[in-house]
Amino acid sequence: MQLLITLIFTFSIVFLTKQTHSHEVWLEPTEFRAGKSVPIVADVKIGANFKGEALPYLPSETVLGGIADRGGKRPLEGFVGDIPAINQRVTVAGLQVLFYETKPEIMTFEKAEKFRKYLGEKGLDAIWKTHLSRGLSEENFSEAYSRSAKALLMRGKSLITRGKDIPTGLTLEWVAEDNPFLLRPREQIYLTARLLWKGQPLPMAPTTIFHRSTDATVEVGRLFTDQNGKVQVPINDEGLYMMDTVHMIPTSGSDGAVWRSFWSTLTFEIDGVDAR
Repeated sequence: MQLLITLIFTFSIVFLTKQTHSHEVWLEPTEFRAGKSVPIVADVKIGANFKGEALPYLPSETVLGGIADRGGKRPLEGFVGDIPAINQRVTVAGLQVLFYETKPEIMTFEKAEKFRKYLGEKGLDAIWKTHLSRGLSEENFSEAYSRSAKALLMRGKSLITRGKDIPTGLTLEWVAEDNPFLLRPREQIYLTARLLWKGQPLPMAPTTIFHRSTDATVEVGRLFTDQNGKVQVPINDEGLYMMDTVHMIPTSGSDGAVWRSFWSTLTFEIDGVDAR
């Protein structure tokens, strides 16, 4: 299956520890679609190629976290160390928007090679030219980074209790303009999503699209947001999809970092179930 015309595909699997910097963090519910009273249980995962390990619930490291539905937004609740990290009741049937953002951490690069490699993985090669033009050292420099993630779930029947994705206040955030639970995989079908940076559309942002099929095969490709911060993700097959973007800006804060990056993912499922 061809995911995107302009994609470069890779099927390598890389496993990592929690301390790995340059890989994705995402929210992965145990059930994306379920009855209206089934609790929302989800892992916070870190990994590569849409495969990873679950992290515990750590409220002390969380800036923002909650669930948005047709009734509004409410914060996450839980106990330190919980795995799965998220276990919440459903208050209103319909689309459930799960969201999460971490406090910033610092990564120090002793050599430029590792930094440049991860820039290449995220489509941010131009950042290195800016690094040099700023007269920054090629050794022992730091980046401050934080991560945000969203997942879309359905509780109840899609056509009766639809709901929609909304901005939740994450610093860097994907907002889906289509409900994935109303889409059926076939050619010429797309899910449109908009990338917001501090509430405003972010144009020309490199975006990695992951698709994990029902047989666990993973395809990876690259898109760029348009002038309105939008992308259209082809929906050609069932399975899990993840959108991943890193936005990086220069900084010179008291923490010693010379770069500040914001990571954002959105996960959703295309299941082929009758929407009625």
